[in-house]
Amino acid sequence: MNPVPRHLPRVTTSCAMVLLLLAGSAAAADEPTWRITHARTAPWAAADAPAGAALAGQVVSLRGGALRGPPPLACAPARVQAMVWPAAGLFEGQLAKSPDPVAAARELGLGRLPARGLRITCPNASFDLVQTDRPAGWPGNIQADRQGWLLALDQRLWTLTTAPAARAAPETPAGVVQRLLERHFATPHGGEPRGFTPALMVELSEFITTDLQVAADSWLAAPHKPDEVPSINGDAITDSQELVLRFGVQAPSIRQGLAEVPVRMADAERAWTLLYRLRREAGRWRVDDLRLGDGTTLRTLLKELP
Repeated sequence: MNPVPRHLPRVTTSCAMVLLLLAGSAAAADEPTWRITHARTAPWAAADAPAGAALAGQVVSLRGGALRGPPPLACAPARVQAMVWPAAGLFEGQLAKSPDPVAAARELGLGRLPARGLRITCPNASFDLVQTDRPAGWPGNIQADRQGWLLALDQRLWTLTTAPAARAAPETPAGVVQRLLERHFATPHGGEPRGFTPALMVELSEFITTDLQVAADSWLAAPHKPDEVPSINGDAITDSQELVLRFGVQAPSIRQGLAEVPVRMADAERAWTLLYRLRREAGRWRVDDLRLGDGTTLRTLLKELP
Protein backbone atom coordinates (compact mmCIF):
# COMPACT_ATOMS: atom_id res chain seq x y z
CA MET A 1 0.00 0.00 0.00
CA ASN A 2 1.35 3.41 -0.93
CA PRO A 3 1.60 5.96 1.89
CA VAL A 4 -1.01 8.74 1.85
CA PRO A 5 0.61 12.09 0.93
CA ARG A 6 0.73 14.45 3.90
CA HIS A 7 -1.05 17.26 2.05
CA LEU A 8 -4.26 15.28 1.53
CA PRO A 9 -7.25 15.98 3.81
CA ARG A 10 -8.53 13.46 6.29
CA VAL A 11 -12.23 12.66 6.04
CA THR A 12 -14.53 11.67 8.86
CA THR A 13 -18.23 10.97 8.39
CA SER A 14 -19.07 11.16 12.11
CA CYS A 15 -22.43 12.90 12.59
CA ALA A 16 -21.25 14.07 16.02
CA MET A 17 -18.19 15.66 14.39
CA VAL A 18 -20.36 17.53 11.90
CA LEU A 19 -22.61 18.88 14.64
CA LEU A 20 -19.60 19.86 16.74
CA LEU A 21 -18.22 21.90 13.86
CA LEU A 22 -21.59 23.60 13.45
CA ALA A 23 -22.00 24.37 17.16
CA GLY A 24 -21.63 28.10 16.48
CA SER A 25 -25.03 28.07 14.76
CA ALA A 26 -28.10 28.50 16.93
CA ALA A 27 -29.86 25.95 14.72
CA ALA A 28 -26.93 23.54 14.37
CA ALA A 29 -28.94 20.45 15.23
CA ASP A 30 -31.58 20.84 12.53
CA GLU A 31 -30.74 23.66 10.11
CA PRO A 32 -27.07 24.66 9.87
CA THR A 33 -26.99 28.24 8.60
CA TRP A 34 -24.25 30.67 7.61
CA ARG A 35 -24.38 34.34 6.61
CA ILE A 36 -21.84 35.54 4.06
CA THR A 37 -20.27 38.77 5.33
CA HIS A 38 -17.50 39.81 2.93
CA ALA A 39 -14.70 38.68 0.63
CA ARG A 40 -11.13 39.46 -0.24
CA THR A 41 -8.93 38.39 -3.11
CA ALA A 42 -7.55 34.89 -2.55
CA PRO A 43 -3.79 34.81 -1.96
CA TRP A 44 -3.27 32.55 -4.99
CA ALA A 45 -5.40 34.68 -7.35
CA ALA A 46 -4.05 36.91 -10.10
CA ALA A 47 -4.06 40.63 -9.39
CA ASP A 48 -6.60 41.21 -12.17
CA ALA A 49 -8.92 38.34 -11.16
CA PRO A 50 -12.60 39.06 -11.97
CA ALA A 51 -14.84 40.16 -9.11
CA GLY A 52 -17.28 37.25 -9.51
CA ALA A 53 -20.66 36.96 -7.83
CA ALA A 54 -21.90 39.44 -5.22
CA LEU A 55 -22.70 37.23 -2.26
CA ALA A 56 -22.30 39.47 0.81
CA GLY A 57 -25.42 39.49 2.98
CA GLN A 58 -26.70 36.21 1.51
CA VAL A 59 -27.62 33.21 3.65
CA VAL A 60 -26.55 29.62 3.02
CA SER A 61 -28.12 26.67 4.83
CA LEU A 62 -28.30 22.89 4.83
CA ARG A 63 -31.88 21.74 5.00
CA GLY A 64 -33.75 18.67 3.87
CA GLY A 65 -30.68 17.13 2.29
CA ALA A 66 -30.11 20.20 0.11
CA LEU A 67 -27.73 23.14 0.07
CA ARG A 68 -29.83 26.30 -0.09
CA GLY A 69 -28.44 29.69 -1.00
CA PRO A 70 -27.65 31.99 -3.92
CA PRO A 71 -26.13 30.55 -7.11
CA PRO A 72 -23.80 28.75 -7.30
CA LEU A 73 -24.29 27.74 -3.65
CA ALA A 74 -27.52 25.82 -4.16
CA CYS A 75 -28.00 22.18 -5.03
CA ALA A 76 -29.84 18.99 -4.20
CA PRO A 77 -29.00 16.49 -3.03
CA ALA A 78 -26.07 17.66 -0.91
CA ARG A 79 -23.78 15.25 0.94
CA VAL A 80 -21.89 16.58 3.99
CA GLN A 81 -18.57 15.25 5.28
CA ALA A 82 -16.50 16.51 8.17
CA MET A 83 -12.94 17.19 7.06
CA VAL A 84 -9.52 17.84 8.56
CA TRP A 85 -6.95 19.60 6.35
CA PRO A 86 -3.23 20.25 6.75
CA ALA A 87 -2.21 23.72 5.57
CA ALA A 88 -1.09 22.51 2.13
CA GLY A 89 -4.40 20.74 1.53
CA LEU A 90 -6.62 23.74 2.18
CA PHE A 91 -8.90 25.12 -0.53
CA GLU A 92 -8.35 22.10 -2.79
CA GLY A 93 -4.59 22.46 -2.46
CA GLN A 94 -4.51 26.09 -3.59
CA LEU A 95 -2.69 27.20 -0.45
CA ALA A 96 0.15 24.83 -1.36
CA LYS A 97 1.15 27.39 -4.00
CA SER A 98 2.37 29.64 -1.17
CA PRO A 99 6.08 29.40 -0.23
CA ASP A 100 4.95 28.69 3.35
CA PRO A 101 1.42 27.21 3.50
CA VAL A 102 1.39 27.15 7.30
CA ALA A 103 2.20 30.87 7.55
CA ALA A 104 -0.34 31.60 4.81
CA ALA A 105 -3.02 29.70 6.73
CA ARG A 106 -2.25 31.67 9.90
CA GLU A 107 -2.60 34.93 7.98
CA LEU A 108 -6.08 33.83 6.91
CA GLY A 109 -7.16 33.39 10.52
CA LEU A 110 -6.74 29.62 10.69
CA GLY A 111 -5.14 29.67 14.11
CA ARG A 112 -5.08 25.91 14.68
CA LEU A 113 -3.76 23.39 12.21
CA PRO A 114 -4.75 21.01 10.84
CA ALA A 115 -7.94 22.96 10.13
CA ARG A 116 -11.40 21.50 10.46
CA GLY A 117 -14.39 22.03 8.23
CA LEU A 118 -17.04 20.56 5.99
CA ARG A 119 -17.07 19.36 2.42
CA ILE A 120 -20.48 19.73 0.80
CA THR A 121 -20.72 17.60 -2.33
CA CYS A 122 -23.34 18.47 -4.95
CA PRO A 123 -24.15 16.74 -8.25
CA ASN A 124 -22.04 19.23 -10.24
CA ALA A 125 -19.60 20.70 -7.71
CA SER A 126 -18.28 20.52 -4.18
CA PHE A 127 -17.65 23.30 -1.67
CA ASP A 128 -15.18 23.29 1.21
CA LEU A 129 -16.16 25.33 4.26
CA VAL A 130 -13.14 25.80 6.54
CA GLN A 131 -13.76 26.77 10.15
CA THR A 132 -11.57 29.50 11.61
CA ASP A 133 -10.16 29.03 15.07
CA ARG A 134 -8.09 30.85 17.63
CA PRO A 135 -4.35 30.47 17.98
CA ALA A 136 -3.30 28.65 21.12
CA GLY A 137 -3.14 31.03 24.07
CA TRP A 138 -5.72 33.56 22.85
CA PRO A 139 -7.83 34.93 25.70
CA GLY A 140 -11.56 35.39 25.41
CA ASN A 141 -14.52 33.46 24.08
CA ILE A 142 -13.50 30.24 22.35
CA GLN A 143 -16.99 29.64 20.96
CA ALA A 144 -17.16 33.12 19.41
CA ASP A 145 -13.81 32.58 17.69
CA ARG A 146 -15.21 29.49 15.99
CA GLN A 147 -18.12 31.34 14.41
CA GLY A 148 -16.10 32.23 11.31
CA TRP A 149 -15.80 30.11 8.17
CA LEU A 150 -13.94 30.50 4.87
CA LEU A 151 -15.07 29.50 1.38
CA ALA A 152 -12.94 29.77 -1.77
CA LEU A 153 -14.99 30.75 -4.81
CA ASP A 154 -14.25 32.72 -8.00
CA GLN A 155 -10.66 33.58 -6.99
CA ARG A 156 -11.89 35.11 -3.76
CA LEU A 157 -12.06 33.98 -0.16
CA TRP A 158 -15.51 34.56 1.27
CA THR A 159 -15.97 34.89 5.02
CA LEU A 160 -19.10 33.41 6.55
CA THR A 161 -20.40 33.52 10.10
CA THR A 162 -22.66 31.50 12.37
CA ALA A 163 -22.77 34.27 15.01
CA PRO A 164 -26.12 34.27 16.83
CA ALA A 165 -27.31 37.70 15.63
CA ALA A 166 -26.00 37.48 12.06
CA ARG A 167 -29.45 36.82 10.61
CA ALA A 168 -31.30 39.43 12.66
CA ALA A 169 -33.97 41.39 10.79
CA PRO A 170 -32.58 44.57 9.21
CA GLU A 171 -34.70 46.89 11.38
CA THR A 172 -33.43 45.40 14.67
CA PRO A 173 -30.35 46.71 16.54
CA ALA A 174 -28.27 43.65 15.65
CA GLY A 175 -29.46 43.80 12.05
CA VAL A 176 -28.39 47.45 11.76
CA VAL A 177 -24.90 46.66 13.08
CA GLN A 178 -24.59 43.61 10.81
CA ARG A 179 -25.39 45.65 7.72
CA LEU A 180 -23.22 48.59 8.77
CA LEU A 181 -20.23 46.26 9.03
CA GLU A 182 -21.02 44.49 5.77
CA ARG A 183 -21.09 47.89 4.08
CA HIS A 184 -17.82 48.83 5.77
CA PHE A 185 -16.15 45.58 4.65
CA ALA A 186 -17.53 45.78 1.10
CA THR A 187 -14.25 46.58 -0.65
CA PRO A 188 -12.01 44.50 -2.94
CA HIS A 189 -9.88 43.72 0.13
CA GLY A 190 -12.58 43.45 2.76
CA GLY A 191 -11.40 44.06 6.30
CA GLU A 192 -8.52 46.38 5.49
CA PRO A 193 -8.45 49.49 7.71
CA ARG A 194 -10.26 52.31 5.96
CA GLY A 195 -9.28 55.17 8.21
CA PHE A 196 -11.75 57.83 9.35
CA THR A 197 -12.78 60.04 6.45
CA PRO A 198 -15.72 62.18 5.30
CA ALA A 199 -16.37 59.73 2.45
CA LEU A 200 -16.67 56.82 4.89
CA MET A 201 -19.12 58.70 7.10
CA VAL A 202 -21.28 59.49 4.06
CA GLU A 203 -21.17 55.83 3.05
CA LEU A 204 -22.36 54.71 6.50
CA SER A 205 -24.76 57.59 7.12
CA GLU A 206 -27.94 55.51 6.87
CA PHE A 207 -26.82 53.46 9.88
CA ILE A 208 -25.79 56.25 12.30
CA THR A 209 -27.64 58.96 14.19
CA THR A 210 -27.63 62.58 13.09
CA ASP A 211 -25.87 63.58 16.32
CA LEU A 212 -23.04 61.15 15.70
CA GLN A 213 -22.74 62.30 12.09
CA VAL A 214 -22.50 65.96 13.22
CA ALA A 215 -19.86 65.11 15.83
CA ALA A 216 -17.84 63.18 13.24
CA ASP A 217 -18.14 65.98 10.68
CA SER A 218 -16.88 68.52 13.24
CA TRP A 219 -13.88 66.36 14.10
CA LEU A 220 -13.05 65.74 10.45
CA ALA A 221 -13.34 69.43 9.57
CA ALA A 222 -11.05 70.61 12.37
CA PRO A 223 -7.45 71.47 11.38
CA HIS A 224 -4.98 68.70 12.13
CA LYS A 225 -1.75 69.31 14.00
CA PRO A 226 0.98 67.64 11.93
CA ASP A 227 3.25 67.08 14.93
CA GLU A 228 0.61 65.28 17.05
CA VAL A 229 -1.09 61.91 16.72
CA PRO A 230 -4.85 62.50 16.30
CA SER A 231 -7.30 61.07 18.81
CA ILE A 232 -8.65 58.77 16.07
CA ASN A 233 -5.70 57.10 14.40
CA GLY A 234 -6.87 54.10 12.42
CA ASP A 235 -10.18 52.53 11.54
CA ALA A 236 -12.75 53.91 13.99
CA ILE A 237 -15.39 51.35 12.98
CA THR A 238 -13.27 48.28 13.75
CA ASP A 239 -10.81 49.84 16.26
CA SER A 240 -7.86 48.47 14.31
CA GLN A 241 -4.92 49.51 12.19
CA GLU A 242 -4.57 45.99 10.78
CA LEU A 243 -6.55 43.78 8.41
CA VAL A 244 -9.63 42.50 10.26
CA LEU A 245 -10.30 38.96 9.13
CA ARG A 246 -13.77 38.36 10.54
CA PHE A 247 -16.51 39.73 12.73
CA GLY A 248 -19.42 38.12 14.56
CA VAL A 249 -22.44 40.08 15.76
CA GLN A 250 -23.59 38.73 19.12
CA ALA A 251 -26.97 38.88 20.86
CA PRO A 252 -27.99 42.45 21.80
CA SER A 253 -29.30 43.85 25.06
CA ILE A 254 -32.12 46.41 24.95
CA ARG A 255 -33.12 48.54 27.94
CA GLN A 256 -35.22 51.69 28.18
CA GLY A 257 -35.07 52.47 24.49
CA LEU A 258 -31.30 51.96 24.18
CA ALA A 259 -29.53 48.96 22.70
CA GLU A 260 -26.02 47.55 22.97
CA VAL A 261 -24.71 45.08 20.41
CA PRO A 262 -21.41 43.26 21.10
CA VAL A 263 -19.30 42.35 18.08
CA ARG A 264 -16.39 39.95 18.24
CA MET A 265 -13.59 40.82 15.79
CA ALA A 266 -10.33 39.08 15.00
CA ASP A 267 -7.20 39.52 12.95
CA ALA A 268 -4.35 37.05 12.53
CA GLU A 269 -2.87 37.85 15.95
CA ARG A 270 -5.67 38.81 18.35
CA ALA A 271 -9.39 39.01 19.03
CA TRP A 272 -11.33 41.83 20.66
CA THR A 273 -14.91 42.83 21.39
CA LEU A 274 -16.52 46.15 20.47
CA LEU A 275 -19.85 47.39 21.81
CA TYR A 276 -22.07 49.30 19.40
CA ARG A 277 -24.60 51.52 21.18
CA LEU A 278 -27.84 52.37 19.37
CA ARG A 279 -30.89 54.51 19.97
CA ARG A 280 -34.03 55.14 18.00
CA GLU A 281 -34.17 58.12 15.67
CA ALA A 282 -37.24 58.87 13.55
CA GLY A 283 -38.59 55.45 14.49
CA ARG A 284 -35.49 53.51 13.42
CA TRP A 285 -32.52 52.06 15.30
CA ARG A 286 -29.25 53.85 14.56
CA VAL A 287 -25.69 53.59 15.94
CA ASP A 288 -25.04 56.50 18.29
CA ASP A 289 -21.72 55.50 19.85
CA LEU A 290 -19.10 52.76 19.95
CA ARG A 291 -17.15 51.48 22.93
CA LEU A 292 -13.70 50.48 21.78
CA GLY A 293 -11.55 47.64 23.02
CA ASP A 294 -9.85 49.71 25.74
CA GLY A 295 -13.15 51.04 27.10
CA THR A 296 -12.89 54.43 25.39
CA THR A 297 -15.92 55.56 23.42
CA LEU A 298 -15.96 57.04 19.94
CA ARG A 299 -17.91 60.01 21.29
CA THR A 300 -15.10 60.75 23.74
CA LEU A 301 -12.50 60.69 20.97
CA LEU A 302 -14.61 62.98 18.80
CA LYS A 303 -14.54 65.62 21.55
CA GLU A 304 -10.74 65.67 21.34
CA LEU A 305 -10.30 67.79 18.25
CA PRO A 306 -7.23 66.86 16.19
